[in-house]
Formats: sequence, C-alpha cells, structure tokens
Amino acid sequence: RIFNTKLKINYKNINLNENPLTNITIALPEIGLNIKLNINTDKKDNYGRTSIFFPNNQFYFDYILNNNVINISSSRIINNYFKGQLFGDLILFPYLIFDLKLDINSLKFRNILNSKIIKNNILKDLIPINNKINGEVNIKIEEIRSSSNIINSGNANLEFRNGILVVKEIKLNMNQIGNVIFEGKIL
Repeated sequence: RIFNTKLKINYKNINLNENPLTNITIALPEIGLNIKLNINTDKKDNYGRTSIFFPNNQFYFDYILNNNVINISSSRIINNYFKGQLFGDLILFPYLIFDLKLDINSLKFRNILNSKIIKNNILKDLIPINNKINGEVNIKIEEIRSSSNIINSGNANLEFRNGILVVKEIKLNMNQIGNVIFEGKIL
C-alpha cells in the first residue's frame, strides 16, 4: 500500500538473443491507474514503449533514453478533452527540463468547460509552475469543437522559466473574423 491505496507491481526481465527486455506493470487499482513499461536495453541505447491508463485517459509513447535525456519519438494521447500526439525531449536530472511539442487533432471545448477541473478551480494545482521545472511547450490545435464554433484552431508557444509561465504567443484562428494573439507572463 502507498498513500493508503493498494499498489501492484509486476517486474519481468527477459534476455532474448543478447537483447535484454524488461517489462514492468504498476497499478493502483483503487484509483484506476495502470502503467505498462517495455524497456529494451542494448549496448548503444535504452528504448521502449510506455502505456498509461487512467480513467478516461490513455497515453502511449515510444522513447529513447540516452545520457539522462528521454526523447519521445512517437505518442498518442486520448481523453475526454482532446486527442493528439506529444513529441520532444525530457531531461530529468538534476532538474526537470523539457522541449515538447503537443499536436492536438481535436479539442472538445465544451467538455473542458463542464469538467471538474474548471468547476472546482483545481487548474492551478495541475499546471506545473515550479522553480525546478524549466522548458518549452509548443501546442498546435487542428480543430476546436465548441457550441459556438467561433474559434477554429490555435497555436500556443509556452515557456516555464523558474516559477514563471511565459506566454510567448497564443494565436487563435477566429472563424471568418481573423486571429487573436495573446502574450504575457503568469506569475
């Protein structure tokens, strides 16, 4: 048990033709979290595939680990709010530094507005603005679904810098009207 919740871990190490393969499954069944890792280690690189399932959320990604840098080469994210892909680099030590690109195929704006995240004002707890988290995220949204259909698509270029969220640019494509561009900082 961890945090008074059941924890299940399954670890299996297989050596096939001098290519070690490690399978790890971590589950917190009481909250519905399941993580599956398949890690291949050869003489040059460590690479693998990870699947994360949390109620109504699925995240799959392939990665290469080289010198404490995790390069996400392909991925798929599916949840109630959007479907998309995440690419880029994560550096875990000594601090979390990242350079990521999130491509969203479809954003369901009505689902976001009706979510517990907005209604209970817990968004501030989910956005990782911390002094030890630094990096950039570029977000491209192909289609925004809402009841008004005013906003068709958008792009966001964000940077987390020592506890400050720098909004380099958020550009929203307004249906047959033009574009709206936002810039600034969130302290």
